[in-house]
Amino acid sequence: MTALFGANVGLRLLAPGFLPLWDTWIAGAHHQHLMWAHNYVAFCWQMKELAAALKGYQPDPDDRSLLKRIDEFNYSLYTKRWITRQWLSAHA
Repeated sequence: MTALFGANVGLRLLAPGFLPLWDTWIAGAHHQHLMWAHNYVAFCWQMKELAAALKGYQPDPDDRSLLKRIDEFNYSLYTKRWITRQWLSAHA
């Protein structure tokens, strides 16, 4: 598991706008298993489809790609739990 996570970090350094952030909590939230490469590929496709669906809703464009914004949201919600589901429900 550590090797795959380390490989993801290394690949993200080479293509940060192309490869989404991946850890145990984010993977689980998107119904994937962290240990298998094919799950990361499936997760990449899920994030690509999500970015395409959200493209028209980006409120304030800035220097961050939509994938970067999705990464920040996933990390804040699933990994760090800075955002709660109650807060999301209240601000939907």
